[in-house]
Amino acid sequence: MQPLNTYKQNDSTLPEQVTSRSDKIRAAIRAILRFFRVLLLVCMLLWSVGALTYFPVIPSWLGSIAGLGLLLMPWWIAKWVDSPEQRRSYIFLTTVGVMLFWLLIPPSSNRDWDEYHGRIAVPEITASSVSIKDVRSFRYTSAGHRSAPDFTKAYLDLEIPIDQIEGMDIAVADLTAWRGPAHTMISFSYRVDDQLRYINVSAETRREKGESYSILRGFFKHYELIYVIADEQDALELRHAYGEKVRLYPVSLPKRAIRKIFVDVMNRARKLQSQPEFYHTITNNCTTQILKHISKVAENDISILNWRIIMASHSDELLFGYGMVDAELSASVPRDHFLTNERADSFVEGTDYSAHIRP
Repeated sequence: MQPLNTYKQNDSTLPEQVTSRSDKIRAAIRAILRFFRVLLLVCMLLWSVGALTYFPVIPSWLGSIAGLGLLLMPWWIAKWVDSPEQRRSYIFLTTVGVMLFWLLIPPSSNRDWDEYHGRIAVPEITASSVSIKDVRSFRYTSAGHRSAPDFTKAYLDLEIPIDQIEGMDIAVADLTAWRGPAHTMISFSYRVDDQLRYINVSAETRREKGESYSILRGFFKHYELIYVIADEQDALELRHAYGEKVRLYPVSLPKRAIRKIFVDVMNRARKLQSQPEFYHTITNNCTTQILKHISKVAENDISILNWRIIMASHSDELLFGYGMVDAELSASVPRDHFLTNERADSFVEGTDYSAHIRP
């Protein structure tokens, strides 16, 4: 009988073992949830610090002070509040308040804009043609690396029959010496009296007088988004003047698809005039706008969070990968074949700029 009693005695410890194991699992789950709750709170706090620092409706010096104050808030609260739960509640409510205030900031098309963005082209679209007034046609007379060049102002009025749109190019302007951030634009070619002309569309930040571009400010509603419609010489020469390497990739899509993209781009440019939007460094920028237009005719969907879209200097790899550039060119020609800078340097005013910069 002794073996049986021993078995029963050992068996009686099983519920305690199960309870102990369950307690450990619950404790582990609570620890994981607590970690993610704290992580979320830290992310909310850091975002709110950035939002206050670059708050568009207050002076920059005041935003910097407010952002620093919010960053130091956990330290101040720890001195006066003993309960960890209360500390977290105070920080949470403060960051939610900042977020709600930030969400209420509306975009505007009426500000004291700089000279590049003060007069914006507005397309008038019919079933057969697009009329565009105030197409920018500046000419740049001097330059410095990343500094504003001198220029002379000029504007054009154009009437473009939709059935005369012939082709499309994607321009990629590297913003740094290494392949990373870049500015992207679309050039459309159209035929006038048996000659090809080019018009360029660039989604940009619409900056006020005295404002400069900042990647960080672009996260926090600091700029409105606009479509700058210009002749190709204006658009590319401005980038050359800034010292950027500009590559121009011919897109191999059917004319019907290119014309559909053209009309879609013009509609978008017009809509932004009446319904302004904020620019966003990652989700609502020059490259994501082009992607949205192309995706309406492309067979494959490309995520705006694709790293080649975020690091837009690599966006040409997507064009090659999805067969949007002539297969023979993409397979046999180095990237610098598409570079426009050297050819633009030898351009003589009075000749055909767009023909000159193309290989």
